[in-house]
Amino acid sequence: MIKKLIEYRRILHRIPEIGFNEIKTSSFIKNELKSLKVEYKEIADTGVLAFIKGKTDLTIAFRADIDGLQISEQNNFDFKSEHQGYMHACGHDFHMALLLGLAFFYSKNIPPCNLLLIFQPAEEGGGGALKMLDEKILELFKKPDLIFGLHVNPDYNYDEIAFLKGPAWAGSCEFEIELTSKGGHGAQPHNSTDLLFVFSEFYTSMQAMLSRKKDIKDMALLTIGKLKGFDIPNVFTDKAILGGTFRFFSERIYKFLSKSICNILDSLKICYDFNYLYKEKSVYLPIVNDEKISDNFIDLISKKKDVGFNLLSSQIVMISDDFSYFLREIPGIYFFLGVKNGENQKLHTPNFNPDEKALNTGFNLYRFIIENIENLLQ
Repeated sequence: MIKKLIEYRRILHRIPEIGFNEIKTSSFIKNELKSLKVEYKEIADTGVLAFIKGKTDLTIAFRADIDGLQISEQNNFDFKSEHQGYMHACGHDFHMALLLGLAFFYSKNIPPCNLLLIFQPAEEGGGGALKMLDEKILELFKKPDLIFGLHVNPDYNYDEIAFLKGPAWAGSCEFEIELTSKGGHGAQPHNSTDLLFVFSEFYTSMQAMLSRKKDIKDMALLTIGKLKGFDIPNVFTDKAILGGTFRFFSERIYKFLSKSICNILDSLKICYDFNYLYKEKSVYLPIVNDEKISDNFIDLISKKKDVGFNLLSSQIVMISDDFSYFLREIPGIYFFLGVKNGENQKLHTPNFNPDEKALNTGFNLYRFIIENIENLLQ
């Protein structure tokens, strides 16, 4: 299988496309499923949902995200991105290859249960999971009893699988704030509003809020990565846009942070005479791996020999993924797949080059889950 998995991965690596624009990617997936005589449906614009009938009525879903990133690839291998300015720098080509590998294998070998293969568009901030759920993907074939997915991780070796029972990945909210005021000459601050000063006060107050008004046991993080509107050295701009994210592990902290942003802006508005528009662009829930399924999986691994991977316990992480919306509907686990290939490999970088031997590890994991579904559901 490893040759087939690598073939799939390299074809997909050449054609990265961003969320809801995965035209070539979706076309390749559908053509491959058609050639394998696997039933599928198109959904959520560029998404694909495939179904393979098994020997029982039990159903397992597996999800792969299919979008790439707006990053110019710096690798020089012969299957590098053919789309200038775009790259699979987050390993979604691996994720897709594994699901196509399942389709290839189980189109020739009847699985012990039904398989629902979810090829999801727009994970990178586009809200693809919610769109698929809004279009009732869980009702198109048979609602899954369990759902699984994985994400490549260069912190682990190619033969390692890792996950954490319970809360494992942070939820995140991407937001944008538009500040408007009376602009003016840089020599006359009394006749204008200094929006850069407003921003600095806001940012300092939010960081203080995290350390002074929130229980230290409640993990949270605020990052501002976008600031636009300050272009002329001697002018107080009349409009500025800042964007960022905050991360959380409970709905309570999400509401606290969202409200705190507006409370601070309201108080600053009284002092410095400006207006603002606060908009939340996307919200991802925390990933919470089902505790019972996690315990069953760990217990099952402890009783088996040579399962084709080494199982590790991961640390809690502040990154986010909209697989969380599937886990809200169906019990399951989201794993890390080790892809370490040198010491300087990082996700979302132009030279990201995961170890392809990990494809075999991921395939072994998914086959193990399929072949042991009844034990996992005990």
